Amino acid sequence: MSTLLFVRIFFLVISGIVGYQVGAINNEPSMGLGIGLLGASLLIGMELTLRSVSMRGLTSMVFGLLLGIFMANLVSDILSLLPLGDVVKPIIRVVMTLIFSYLGAVMALRGKDEFNLIIPYVRFKRQDLKEGVVLLDTSAIIDGRISDIFKTGFLGGRLVVPRIVLHELQRLSDSDDDTKRQRGRRGLELLKNI
Repeated sequence: MSTLLFVRIFFLVISGIVGYQVGAINNEPSMGLGIGLLGASLLIGMELTLRSVSMRGLTSMVFGLLLGIFMANLVSDILSLLPLGDVVKPIIRVVMTLIFSYLGAVMALRGKDEFNLIIPYVRFKRQDLKEGVVLLDTSAIIDGRISDIFKTGFLGGRLVVPRIVLHELQRLSDSDDDTKRQRGRRGLELLKNI
């Protein structure tokens, strides 16, 4: 059984127990159990539908929500200075919070690729993926030290050898000059080892 499935089942059981206990206080234990299980099932269903949401999108949305709530508080505080009455002020605060939270979340999701511009030195990416391509030329291959550098893991990403470099190494290994032939064969052997 996977850990995620265990967590979901555990959450269902705990929600059912809590619902049963709350329902027992109101002399409706079976109704409380049903509401607890229904609420947990809805949350698990919502979690399953959110699988496609990326971490970058989620962090951008949370940042947008926080910015929206901050802006709603500012606007609500300004509007509370007006003589609007005690009934209207809480309604305005709720409406402003909903409007600015929605706008902040949507704007942050639309601009999630520029999120690292808002918080300059924070980049959200998976740490287990190596990005980038390292192009090797003939002299780097013939030199031979690239093999040791590659084994240390210092170079991130994939090593790419263009075809023109392979043709040049092949031409060198077929050369009449002993020195060039030795260098070309050493380069091809190094590529085979890598």
